[in-house]
Amino acid sequence: MSVHPIKTILSKPSWHAPSLTMETPAHHPLSPSTSMKPQVAHLTTQHIAWLWIQFIRIYGPLFINKHGNKDSGVWFETLQNLTPIALESGMERLKKLSAGAKFTEFPPNCLEFKALCLAFYNDLRLPKASDAYCEIKNKAYSSSIHWSHPAVKFTAQKLSIEFLTLDDATAYPLFKAAYEEVCHLVRQGHSLPGMPDRVMLPRTPNKELARRHLQQIKQHLGA
Repeated sequence: MSVHPIKTILSKPSWHAPSLTMETPAHHPLSPSTSMKPQVAHLTTQHIAWLWIQFIRIYGPLFINKHGNKDSGVWFETLQNLTPIALESGMERLKKLSAGAKFTEFPPNCLEFKALCLAFYNDLRLPKASDAYCEIKNKAYSSSIHWSHPAVKFTAQKLSIEFLTLDDATAYPLFKAAYEEVCHLVRQGHSLPGMPDRVMLPRTPNKELARRHLQQIKQHLGA
């Protein structure tokens, strides 16, 4: 049961972002009259203004008495590293709280609201770059692969045969930069495009490569 008096959600036009070719999210938190340029990937003061309107609609004078008619700059400073869709997600979570839950009677402060927004990132369950790198290296020539996350699979699809010939000190920084860009787009709300089941490199006889992998395994085992 939704919390009264939360009744409406603003219409949300499509959101487009640059960089890698990916499917765009269906909406963003701004109403048509305050929509940002498509390239915006981080919060702006206009997002905070939108947030203020939502809070006032929900809590009325209670929110104004506590936080004022506009942000003093504290909310923007606290939330500025969030993506717009994470901000929207936090507001959606607030609106869907059950009666009697925390924040149904009193508005959250900026840190409490940030925690609601960060839950969006937790739900994405994106593996750390180091874990994704190890997963790809370990599954490079597997005939049957189950990926821990579509972002890992997508990044693996973009790798070339040269990637596996590089030593970790060279390969990992390059991989991390590419993988984190993919993760950044996912955090913006973009959907990964469809990918074939088999996305890794074809098996290629390479004695030198096999020798390198064997040596790396020995080093990890302390042999």
